[in-house]
Amino acid sequence: MLGRLLTVAAIVAAALGYAFLDRDTGVSTLLQLRAEVAQGRAESDALRDRIDSLRADARALESDPFAIERAIREDLGLGRPDDVVVRFPRSESSSH
Repeated sequence: MLGRLLTVAAIVAAALGYAFLDRDTGVSTLLQLRAEVAQGRAESDALRDRIDSLRADARALESDPFAIERAIREDLGLGRPDDVVVRFPRSESSSH
């Protein structure tokens, strides 16, 4: 009885191992697609956060005079008479 159980367990283990290693079975494709979906969700969440941030900036620019002044000064690289303006090179990934 124990010999049959071990034989069945070995056959099941071999079948599972083959399924994971063989690209044509779809198991590796399924795992790859799940990883891609997770990555897509993370990118979607990051973009959603970015949209929320841009919407908040837009609302501030519509109603807050200080936000408008700050945006103009940043875009033009200007400062008030007593300010010291330090310019940093803009990176492609950041738009702030």
